[in-house]
Amino acid sequence: MARCRNGVWWTDFRYQDPQGRRLRCQKSLGPEVATEAEAERLERHMRADLERGGAPAVTEAPRPTSSPSVAAPPRPTTPTNEGLPAAAFSGYARVWLNAKRPPIVSAKQWALSESILTHHLIPALGKQQLAAITRADVKALQRKLLDTPKQRGAGKLSPKTVNTIVALLGTILRDAIEDGYLRENVAAGLRPVKVQRPSFAFYTAEQTEVFLRACVEEAPAWFPFYLLAFRAGMRMGEILALRVEDLDLNRASVTVERSYGGAYEPDEDDAPRRVYQEGPTKGRAVRHIGLTADVVDVLRVFVGRRKSGLLFCRPGDFEDTHYSIRQVERPFHRVIKATDLPRLRLHDIRHSFASQLVMAGVPLRQVQELCGHSTIEVTERYAHLAPGSAVRAVDALIGGRAPASPRSGDTAGDIAGVAPGKAGATPGSVVGVTGFEARPSAVESWLASPVIGLHGDDPLIASRAVERTEGKRLVRSW
Repeated sequence: MARCRNGVWWTDFRYQDPQGRRLRCQKSLGPEVATEAEAERLERHMRADLERGGAPAVTEAPRPTSSPSVAAPPRPTTPTNEGLPAAAFSGYARVWLNAKRPPIVSAKQWALSESILTHHLIPALGKQQLAAITRADVKALQRKLLDTPKQRGAGKLSPKTVNTIVALLGTILRDAIEDGYLRENVAAGLRPVKVQRPSFAFYTAEQTEVFLRACVEEAPAWFPFYLLAFRAGMRMGEILALRVEDLDLNRASVTVERSYGGAYEPDEDDAPRRVYQEGPTKGRAVRHIGLTADVVDVLRVFVGRRKSGLLFCRPGDFEDTHYSIRQVERPFHRVIKATDLPRLRLHDIRHSFASQLVMAGVPLRQVQELCGHSTIEVTERYAHLAPGSAVRAVDALIGGRAPASPRSGDTAGDIAGVAPGKAGATPGSVVGVTGFEARPSAVESWLASPVIGLHGDDPLIASRAVERTEGKRLVRSW
């Protein structure tokens, strides 16, 4: 195995000579060898010569030692970079970042690059000259990052984050070649760290109905929001940015063309500042989603006479002001806590939408279009839930008989619909769905409720609402 120590490449490997003896070869390749590829090529030739029994091409050499009183010699630059202007990585990286300010790149990408340089690349490579960075340094950085703790939260950096950091280093070195500081990108072609496909959780159609029924009791004012989320599968930011004019209830469709969420922009000190604003959707594409009949019925009542403005907005003094994700999360988790359903994140509503479509036999291509996935590979994470997938091919072993109840998935596509430890629960049953067919649906229960509005469960906000009467129904308008 070729290794670089103090700027000099060494070879260290074991081989078997013609007499069957297991020997070890360890030798410095000298300052003439500048790259890992050249060192590995010489090592292969040396191994072949020794195994054939030829004259020894190397002699045993001691490992290099360093003394605290003797400074290590300066690391030589790569021969291919000789004659180029010298520049420290830290100085060039800051100039590079300043040249990539918005609108050259998006504010979010600029903030991500600034964070990576500040916390990872400059501390590791900042004092080195650009021409002195070797491929071995990049590999060592990659290994070190895998053991680096996160800036926030517990645990270490994920493989995906490590790949993002190394990719940014490769981009900087590539631009350094264009600027005349390098002739070779030592980070190009480096094998990325293997990333495991993340797991996801979702509710089945029966579990979704249980949630919606509980929402009528626990947070009726938020029922239209969560019903639309489960039936349309939009991202939370897309729902928060919806306007009344985006709805076409006569054609039962909604147009998704914007999203609300956090973005970054540089402040006076060139530090990234987080702001919340509307912007394009994640894929920067406009898509149209059909609405189910129950959503249309609820939205007709919920919208009332409004012709424009945010569909879901804060009332009173905050009229036409977006909700935050935290404000949407609080009633969501309160409803789950009132049921026996497994705990989900808000984004798992979107997973529930896609999973239920695939389980119902909708083709993956149509699911991709409805969800707004950039590639079909993103949608294929739900492929194992399709009725005709290879996962269910094992049913042929018992004569094609399928499981007695619908299968659902929580973390690896294999979710049990029963809360663990619940008395009387049978395998495959769904807690809270007893008598499901005989009870009115959640939509029917909500439409029959006396108060319809988005903020009825918040007394502080509801006190600012203007109550008006339409027929026998009390409606709160904001």
